[in-house]
Amino acid sequence: MKIKIIIILVSIILLAISSISIYAKNIGKIELVTGDVMLYKGDAKKWTKASKGNSISDNDAIVTKKNGNVVFTINGKKIKLSSGKAVKMATLVNGNVKIASRNQTSYKTTGEVGSVAGARASKIEGADFDLLPWIEKVEDKVQMSKFEEYINDLFVKQEYIVISSVLKKYCDNNPNDKNLKLKLAEAQYLSAMYTECAESCQTLLNDNVFREKALFLYGAANANNAEYDEAIKTLKEFENSFGNSKYLAEARYLIGLSYKAQSKNDEAKEYLNKALESNPDSELKDMIKEAM
Repeated sequence: MKIKIIIILVSIILLAISSISIYAKNIGKIELVTGDVMLYKGDAKKWTKASKGNSISDNDAIVTKKNGNVVFTINGKKIKLSSGKAVKMATLVNGNVKIASRNQTSYKTTGEVGSVAGARASKIEGADFDLLPWIEKVEDKVQMSKFEEYINDLFVKQEYIVISSVLKKYCDNNPNDKNLKLKLAEAQYLSAMYTECAESCQTLLNDNVFREKALFLYGAANANNAEYDEAIKTLKEFENSFGNSKYLAEARYLIGLSYKAQSKNDEAKEYLNKALESNPDSELKDMIKEAM
């Protein structure tokens, strides 16, 4: 009888330990912090100020503000995140394309494949996702106008992670609002939430009003999730459909990076050259040349 009780107790303890490991799998720690850096703890769904020695799990995210820099280790690999970046640890573990965004309407990758995945940081002040303001159902045009003004103001402030949380809740309750669904996808992309961005874009890909931006974001998100075949297919479709788009140079650049990640160097060179021929601005031009 005593032996049976001991076996049961041991089983309960082992089950508890395994459950803890599922929800909080530590994969690294913060080595150095300078300036303002925020750490999002995925299990607790809460932002805290990052400090040296903080443990990092695969559910966490790090955001550096304009004056912030952080060095951390993930599975023994040391990574430095400069100012104005946001990154989810899950994307680092998968080894995705490094992203640096410019603003809410134009996007850029850095040209370094298989490294840090990041996006321009939101100006987070320790926001708790569960306490964010949101609207379940907009009752009238006046309320809708105020809500859209609120979202646009968040875009100006580059609070992309906040927007993602607010609009996700809104869009779940208002699935037919395609305009704000596209803004959700945009905010998710700029928050390095690439899987979520791709999912948000899927319902917009066949809508002529939203297709240009949705197709670009869908392709770019797949490139950053190391779904290179899907990214190349989508971005080539974008290239053929929207030859005069302001995103054309960046789309060709992403195709080049995706080929480069697959060690298809001839195809990569072809598309990086095509990106240069697409009149990119000086910043993107330098990044293309660095990737060649």
